[in-house]
Amino acid sequence: MCQRNQDRYSRRKQASEKIKFYRHLRSFIIFNIIMAGLWVAGSGLAGLWAIARIWGIFVAVHYIKVNGLPGTKGWLSKDWEDWMEAREKRRWDNEPETIVDEPFEMKQPQWRERDLV
Repeated sequence: MCQRNQDRYSRRKQASEKIKFYRHLRSFIIFNIIMAGLWVAGSGLAGLWAIARIWGIFVAVHYIKVNGLPGTKGWLSKDWEDWMEAREKRRWDNEPETIVDEPFEMKQPQWRERDLV
């Protein structure tokens, strides 16, 4: 039962982090719409565009923190954190570290048999 509560807590926390990201993104988009409207109206607020760019960087970092890097198959995600924790636990227990935890397909060698003398 404790494990179930912990899973529920982690799912709720993850959902909360995603909600925070989407609120952050929404306020960023609203700010940029207002900035575009002021720019079209002819207001000279060029300095605020620098703020919008910096804010955009923060939105991108927030996205990576919540969802991980796109196309990295979970790098910096929960699975990666679990893998890193297991790796550190093995290190603490002085167990040998496995290079690959998951099965993988054998790749064809990049050499010919006759090259091996």
